[in-house]
Amino acid sequence: MAKGRTEAEDEQHVRRYLQWLANPDSARDSAEIERLQLEFDAEPDPIERLRIAAQLVRLESPDVDELRSAFVAAARPWAERYDVPLEAFRRVGVPDRDLRDAGLIGSRSGRHGHRSLPKKRHTIDDVTRHLPTEAFSIKSLQEHSGASTMTVRKSIRRLLDAGTIEELGPDPDYAGPGRAPMLYRSIT
Repeated sequence: MAKGRTEAEDEQHVRRYLQWLANPDSARDSAEIERLQLEFDAEPDPIERLRIAAQLVRLESPDVDELRSAFVAAARPWAERYDVPLEAFRRVGVPDRDLRDAGLIGSRSGRHGHRSLPKKRHTIDDVTRHLPTEAFSIKSLQEHSGASTMTVRKSIRRLLDAGTIEELGPDPDYAGPGRAPMLYRSIT
């Protein structure tokens, strides 16, 4: 979070930007426009009418660059705080240009040239909580738990040492290239 901004302000900036994406008219302060229009219609002084007209012109054509800049400044800290993945922003229509400017994606590394938000780190305890009751492989446990291959391998070694799981041998149903994956099963 940048200096001087609160969590609530970050969320408000993200909210206003997303509302504007969904409905560009939402950036306009309709109540203030209506109030100023009434004031303009009732104002007899031509200079005052001109000043009010200037305010109306600004309100009727809001500065979307300001709205976008506020989003760009607030989006990454807000997304990290609430664990909002990059794809969620894309799903609600945020253009990649704005995501890149917000620091949510980059062009140097990662899949398809994009770098997503840091992934949640899974611990061995996370993997243990996701142990299936049926036979499993390293790959299937990785997919089920969301942990990295290395974390799953460490977990399996520890669980084997602790006697919590047993090794069943190579998968007899495997028909792919290379060696068949090793299967394991919980002992409970």
